[in-house]
Amino acid sequence: MCLSFTHLEWDTAFFGFNVARITQTDSDGADLTNILRFLRDKNYRLAYWCIPAETAESSLIAQKHGAFLADEKVTYAKVLAGISDSLESSTYTATPYPGTMADLALINLAIQSSEFSRFRLDPLVPRELCDKLYTSWIERSVSKEIAWETLVVKEQNDLLGLITLGTKDGRGDIGLVAVAEHERGKGIGKALVTAADKHFSERGYTLAQVVTQRCNLGACRLYESCGYQIENIENVFHFWL
Repeated sequence: MCLSFTHLEWDTAFFGFNVARITQTDSDGADLTNILRFLRDKNYRLAYWCIPAETAESSLIAQKHGAFLADEKVTYAKVLAGISDSLESSTYTATPYPGTMADLALINLAIQSSEFSRFRLDPLVPRELCDKLYTSWIERSVSKEIAWETLVVKEQNDLLGLITLGTKDGRGDIGLVAVAEHERGKGIGKALVTAADKHFSERGYTLAQVVTQRCNLGACRLYESCGYQIENIENVFHFWL
């Protein structure tokens, strides 16, 4: 069998059924038929397949096999070297979130950020399960399990925005970004990303990256306005087995 896969331990534990990632980036129809049949026989219920957006033939094959195009995943990257003295100032200040327990306001804001996520857009993922996923994401970020800092913008006692900072492949990595719906368009998102760049630069990172969805036009405009450039675009398919 040519097409390979990886069992996803965390996803399997979270969803309560076997989840896999198909790891080969191209395939003919026979390969895909074989791997999907194998996964079904092994009681897998969900498989992800992430392939370069330009591989139109593989995308067509995936859709012919009943896949749901869950995400056009855009990775943005930015060179940070020499930017620390030229970062824009803002009327909003992003500060570290205190403590290691996410409060309800932070959780609700994190859930808002899932609006365009592949788990929100996939009709076979229950809404409450997507909420639970993003709740787990912010809780694990604040506890510093998957992020080394969470920054927030507050006005008096109101939480206006959040951003989580981590490391991936030797780069500064932006995870969750959210701005309260009624506060968007005021520059809060830009203040958060600018603060993230500053923290990355101070820690010695020369590159930063962030992943978003191509359909999330607001997020794409935000990152581009902050000097991030598209590095690659991938199609993420969900196979329900």
